[in-house]
Amino acid sequence: MPYFCNGDAEIFFEDVGAGPLVIAAHGMMSPGYWPISGVSGVLGLSYRVVSFDLRGHGRTHADHGFDVETMASDIGALADHLGAEKFHLVGHATGGIVVLRYAMRNSARLNSLIVMDCASQTAPMPPEHFAAQAALIAATDRREMFASMKQSGAGFFFRTLTAPQVPSSADEMIARMFAGNDPATLGKFMMSFFADPDPKNELLQAITCPTLCAVGELDEAFVEPVRQIAEAIPGARYQVLEGVGHMTAFENPFSTIDAIDAFLRGGEIE
Repeated sequence: MPYFCNGDAEIFFEDVGAGPLVIAAHGMMSPGYWPISGVSGVLGLSYRVVSFDLRGHGRTHADHGFDVETMASDIGALADHLGAEKFHLVGHATGGIVVLRYAMRNSARLNSLIVMDCASQTAPMPPEHFAAQAALIAATDRREMFASMKQSGAGFFFRTLTAPQVPSSADEMIARMFAGNDPATLGKFMMSFFADPDPKNELLQAITCPTLCAVGELDEAFVEPVRQIAEAIPGARYQVLEGVGHMTAFENPFSTIDAIDAFLRGGEIE
């Protein structure tokens, strides 16, 4: 299995396709978000799509460095490992926070930036929310993680998975994805990462690469934060994906792929 190192962290990545390099970061609890949803496979027909497991998640081996600055440095280390001078960068949810933090200081290295369903601060919700979720996750059997989260205070992220257009396989795929995490490590990650309510607007204004800020129409937690990010980044585009919530790539993989591909190609967003 392919790994790269940043310090003493061994970080897992998946490498699909050939063409311009796209590095993709997943959200909270969602290692494999891009390959499992099918997005990597389709985009891989035109691009080299490299997705990696964030620290605290999946097959990555790291028991520390769960702060956003260290995790942003993992992106640069991956690009160096791949021998890439420049690349496209995509992030969903928590991964969106990480890629934004990388872009704030390294946008000259980016051909483009795409963030989906995220905020720019690491604590977009009150600290007690994350503390409660961390405790719940740490005490949950990994096989029951998705079912437990749907019944928890974070259940609003998954309500729209019952919509008629959502593929029937979505629940099973997400449950399998969540089960790929170690509950204790994930709980530790949550307590460390979600710490700062500052949206870093001045640093957002320093991003100079072409940027797409996309959000599911029904993602009640992040419609406004994504709009604010788009307003702060010079020249950024803002796109709402109709009829979907937070788990955009599972709820409507086609609209997710179309939005990413259109922006990477420099075409008009429908």
